[in-house]
Amino acid sequence: MFRAVLMVVIAAMVFSGCTKDHALSSNCQTCPDTVYFHANVIPILNQYCALSGCHSGSGSQKGVDLDSTKAYATLTQIGPGYVNPGNTVTSVLLSELNPGTGVNQHMPPSSQLDPCTIQEIYCWIQQGAPHN
Repeated sequence: MFRAVLMVVIAAMVFSGCTKDHALSSNCQTCPDTVYFHANVIPILNQYCALSGCHSGSGSQKGVDLDSTKAYATLTQIGPGYVNPGNTVTSVLLSELNPGTGVNQHMPPSSQLDPCTIQEIYCWIQQGAPHN
């Protein structure tokens, strides 16, 4: 009996971990019909990510250059891309922005993004990460 209960608990943990999505914060507005890469996402990247010593220029951390002219190509490239358009669960960018979920420390390391800012990026990815 103990083994059966233990197996159910382990299965529940595995399945809940696999289906965990970066859910929308209840304190933020719902996703607008369109989140614009240039008007909405680029300002966030410029303020928190595309900084000297972080993700800007030839010395970018881990080769991830998020300068406004390169950010879209960097984030959506096939293979090591950090955004899987339309799939918020497998988009590495979201796990790096959410403290405690990233492979390394959360980004940006100097401050935590507020949930509504992360949600804006979530909505953009959910909408297919258009280059608009």
